[in-house]
Amino acid sequence: MASARSSDEIDESLQSRQMAVYGRKSMRKLRNVSVLIVGSDGVAAEIAKNVILANVRAVTLCDLRAKVAHRHLSSHFYLTADDIGKSVAAASFRRLQELNDAVAVSALEDIPDSLHGFTVVVCVGAPLDVSLRLNDACRALTPPVPFIRCAARGLYGSVFTDFGEEFVVEDKDGNEPGVVLIDSILEKRASLKVTCVQDESHPMTISGGDVVKFTEVMGMTELNGEVYTVMKRDPPQSFIVRMRKGETYSPHKSGGVATQVKQPVILAFKSLRLALENEKLEKGDFANWAGPTQGRQALLHAYNQALDTFQATHGCLPSQCQPEHAEEVLAAVKSISQTFPENVQLSIDEDVIRRLCSTASAVINPMAAILGGIVGQEVIKASTGKFTPIRQWLHFDAVECLPETALAKEDHEPLTSRYDDMIVVFGRAFQEKLESLKYFMVGCGALGCEFLKNFAMMGVGVGKDGSITVTDDDTIERSNLTRQFLFRNRDVGKSKSEVAVDAAREMNPSLNAIALQDRVSNNTESVFHGEFWRSNDGVCNALDNVPARMYVDEQCVRYGLSLLESGTMGTKCHSEVIVPHKTQHYGATPAAQEKQVPQCVLHNFPSTIEHCLPLARSEFVGHFETNPTAVNKLVDSPASSVQDYIESLEQSGARMVDILDNLRGHEMWGGGYLECIGDAKPSDFLACVEWARLKFEDYFVNRIAQLTFLYPEDAKNTKTGSLFWTAPKRFPRVVRFDADDAMCMLFIVAASNLRAQVCGIAAPENNHSPEFFKTLLRDVKVPVFTPRDDVSIETEDSSSAGGPNDEPANEPLDDGDDRAVVMTLVSRLPSPAQLKGSGFRTYPEEFEKDDDTNFHMDFIAALANLRARNYSIQEVDRLEAKLKAGNIIPAIATTTAMVTGFVCLELCKLVNKKPITDHRNLYADLSKPTFVMMNPLPPDAVRPCSEMVKPNPEKYPDYEEERTIQTYPKEGYTVWDHIDMENDCDLTLQQLVDHFKERASLTVTSVVIMIKDKGLILYNKLISRTSSYLPRGLTGLLVELGELDITNRRDVLLDVAFEDEEGGDVEAPKVIYNLYP
Repeated sequence: MASARSSDEIDESLQSRQMAVYGRKSMRKLRNVSVLIVGSDGVAAEIAKNVILANVRAVTLCDLRAKVAHRHLSSHFYLTADDIGKSVAAASFRRLQELNDAVAVSALEDIPDSLHGFTVVVCVGAPLDVSLRLNDACRALTPPVPFIRCAARGLYGSVFTDFGEEFVVEDKDGNEPGVVLIDSILEKRASLKVTCVQDESHPMTISGGDVVKFTEVMGMTELNGEVYTVMKRDPPQSFIVRMRKGETYSPHKSGGVATQVKQPVILAFKSLRLALENEKLEKGDFANWAGPTQGRQALLHAYNQALDTFQATHGCLPSQCQPEHAEEVLAAVKSISQTFPENVQLSIDEDVIRRLCSTASAVINPMAAILGGIVGQEVIKASTGKFTPIRQWLHFDAVECLPETALAKEDHEPLTSRYDDMIVVFGRAFQEKLESLKYFMVGCGALGCEFLKNFAMMGVGVGKDGSITVTDDDTIERSNLTRQFLFRNRDVGKSKSEVAVDAAREMNPSLNAIALQDRVSNNTESVFHGEFWRSNDGVCNALDNVPARMYVDEQCVRYGLSLLESGTMGTKCHSEVIVPHKTQHYGATPAAQEKQVPQCVLHNFPSTIEHCLPLARSEFVGHFETNPTAVNKLVDSPASSVQDYIESLEQSGARMVDILDNLRGHEMWGGGYLECIGDAKPSDFLACVEWARLKFEDYFVNRIAQLTFLYPEDAKNTKTGSLFWTAPKRFPRVVRFDADDAMCMLFIVAASNLRAQVCGIAAPENNHSPEFFKTLLRDVKVPVFTPRDDVSIETEDSSSAGGPNDEPANEPLDDGDDRAVVMTLVSRLPSPAQLKGSGFRTYPEEFEKDDDTNFHMDFIAALANLRARNYSIQEVDRLEAKLKAGNIIPAIATTTAMVTGFVCLELCKLVNKKPITDHRNLYADLSKPTFVMMNPLPPDAVRPCSEMVKPNPEKYPDYEEERTIQTYPKEGYTVWDHIDMENDCDLTLQQLVDHFKERASLTVTSVVIMIKDKGLILYNKLISRTSSYLPRGLTGLLVELGELDITNRRDVLLDVAFEDEEGGDVEAPKVIYNLYP
């Protein structure tokens, strides 16, 4: 057995992305989990990988004395040709151990005599008798050990779970408990009607049956700290709870918070023996699998039992080369179906059974990846009680991947190669096509590592004419290691794409992969030019952000390439296959826009920690990144004085009011880059501590005192007469500095050190010690703050908020006043040349959330929590602050592995040129678990038509008129269509205009080209200056005006607007203009 790191402590820096999904409690439970995996194929390897990455205590592999054969290499990524003939477990466990040195990985040939000490047992691809024996042994233990059985049999997969008769699910979905703010509570007979505030930060999430806890209720204080069960929801914003007998309630005055309290759910599982008694089968025994084949669960259930029967009889699974095997299994399916109860409807599709049966002896990588993700997640559920487990059967198939017409028997005969199982399923010709593919994979993080592994196992691009180009401009960070499984500790700091390609080549030395380190964007079109895109057969996205996805999508539409798209968010994932001219493109569905919190809420009226953290991060960026960067720009300026520098900013388009804000910051609170220059620049570390202490007073005392001076607790809206401080507003109170308070000291320590780092001041050795800072703070003098009545505070609606005098306290300065203030502020500053000559420099800190030693998250967490304390908001620990302030996307290996398996099935369909009706888009959530498969939608088409429009909806909202839409071409088009100028090249702009006039009787009204996200107007009939461009060559204009690099370009894409002969607008696709023949 390999030795694991002895400590049971969780490395939160390393495990942060997983902790965002599972939470600290579940992660600690996993450190005590020991998993036995019985099986030898690629599914077992996938499960082991995912469970090891989940950071359990130990994983034991038992291969039932299986020896490595060529067929294993189709799906088991930690076996090589050199391992053939060796024990599967012994050959692979050391490579699995490298995934996580905190997990002890060991290998066995036989099932141990006792299962005592194992937390979960997984049986992979084993015969039914072995599975029954293991399940019985798990049930015989006290407490019973959760048992999972699974198998990938060609294009069919199955999962069975038995977690005992009283399995406790502590958190069924992993969602944050809902929190609602209370507007009113009314007694109604024997119940209380609780009406909640309509607030985007606290959406109404309470439903009937939920358990809620009341806090902060004023007046009806009997509710505070008490837990009630919701009788029902009373839409839209209310819910009802029953009053307790004998208890009296005071009248509700105002406010309150109701928080969902998650309740454990106890589930009863049947043993495998009982679950196989078909007469007791129920529809609810199958996992939620929705889509075109959702009615197939019962059929597959019968098929699963028929395969077990066949294997028990023949000692093997059905063979592709023996059609009588399929007939025997089909007969068994029909017989078994007769034992199903009437409430479980079963329709026997003989063709489906025969085709699935022809693949049953193979284990292919996509199916292994899917099952490895699903079962890996079930292991974690069984170990922690986190999320809802499968109850108790999951069956799925991908028979639609197969060719429309069955191939000849000899096409499926193995070649004694690593791709034999792929050949058994798809045939030799298919495998040759797969090997000849040229594919482009964009991104090489968690998704990219899984895809590369899958491609290596499948043989994608391994032929002499095939290749995979992989690009990622990122380098490996330590936090990547829990899910980007191709990387190791020794790789931190190296190129992701290079390391991943090298690791994938170890899995399959024949892999033709090219690693690039360029970001795919409009800035790298000299690398990823038209010829590059055209050289590929398709594109696979492995990205984690929408803008990059949109850009790649645009290129795929431009060059007519298929796109495999996927993404994950914790336990949730999606995949989408995009086929030219047959499906919508990725950009057809607008991405959900993140809701922006009003600035007045962030600065003055936070009600959740999610309001405090963004402000804290913004303050970090301002003090330690933006301001120092602005100072360095000033120092590097060629201006003769700071005044000249300010004027140059104004001449470049900057407004004087913005220059003043950047220079000085807030009139009362400062925060501009003047704090880093001149007399404000600290001379030693003590000055940095003084700055930090005064910032504390500024943030948590003075600003709150000023706000509550203008809006005291009993303040009213002068127009409505209602209380100003009503939900969701929280009345704040100052937080006095306390040197014995850990959060206060965390702010001082972090702010002092960051200030010193930015200003180039060396920190003392004990710069982490609160006791050291306490001694320094004794010498800091904090001036007394007196609130002012001549300032205004921004509210949601300042005009109706009602200040002390019910009128604006001060008007904004005009531009002349701003200029005078600015020039006064900079008048005593040395010139840029003097600053540079003295060696003056600042050292901006770029926010890095994953470095626990750089004080970044310490500052943000402390500022956010102390601000939360101002407003009586629940504080959060450093990890939660990091997850939220760092916008960390929750990520786990299980979801990633599963979704890439589904994507690779779609790749198989593309190679087989399957119709769109056989393709599937996926939406899944492993926490529930729910799987929804959908056929891709066809592309939206622009067709000639008439529609009613409102020409001037603001002035005449009721007036409509009919508008006729003409198109070119006349039959219409989709986003996949373009107008190709063919061999017309080296044209003047006038010749381009004439081309459409002569050939289509269309008048060109404008010509625009997008260059690096900017639209360059080459011609517009309403802009007179563009008429002078008409005689000029189009290529020369693009180079001169747009600075377009045409070195590797064959053509460009133009947005051309047209009118018909009557002056009506004509809709048309983009125009491809060829730069040379």
